[in-house]
Amino acid sequence: MAFASPAFTQDVLPLPLDYGAAQERLLHRSDAIEASAANIRSKEAQEGATRTLGRPDIDIEAQLLEYQKTLYLPLGSLAPVAEAFGIPDPLKFRQERTSTRPIVTATLPIYAGGQISGTQAGARAQVAQAKADRDIAIDDALVQLVQAYYGQQLAERALGIRRDVLDGLERHVADAVKLEQARFISRAQRLQAEVARDDAARDYAQAISDLATANAALAGILRAPAGVRPIMSSPHRVVRVDS
Repeated sequence: MAFASPAFTQDVLPLPLDYGAAQERLLHRSDAIEASAANIRSKEAQEGATRTLGRPDIDIEAQLLEYQKTLYLPLGSLAPVAEAFGIPDPLKFRQERTSTRPIVTATLPIYAGGQISGTQAGARAQVAQAKADRDIAIDDALVQLVQAYYGQQLAERALGIRRDVLDGLERHVADAVKLEQARFISRAQRLQAEVARDDAARDYAQAISDLATANAALAGILRAPAGVRPIMSSPHRVVRVDS
């Protein structure tokens, strides 16, 4: 296990990322962004197909013809002579031929009542809409990242504060017990200290749960099963993913 631990810990340790690196990871791994980019490529392909609507449509076809022709020639009065030499009557002639026939057909739309231009304009509008949807998907993903990335840091700080509060109240309860034994405070005052300590313990447990939820949310957004460890960095930058 000691020899295997480096590779193992590399897989399970949280991934350290500053906000810029987390943003790049999100933009290149988000399913929603990738789906919107794929939609742009699809719409652009459709728009490209409409550019040929006003051009002639040319079909090329090749036909292969195979045929045979049979001719019969009656011998008439020569039939007896031919029969003596084993020549049948009538004479039969068969001819077989093969020929190729290329066919080229061109169709050019002369008037379509505005359907071609309308179709092309509609295709361009769909491309523009797909790009707008991509931008919306990126903005939504970045908003989620900001909330999750800095939400995890806030949850860590809240957990530290709750831990300090609980530690302080634990000491306060210990002091209250001693003061009650020395008859400096009443039992009710000691119970008040314990109630405050119990409330702090519940808040601390809730902070642990909140941090776990924040960790899971950020790990899910960035597709990091081992989790993410936010680190301080220079001011973040915005990265766009082209279609």
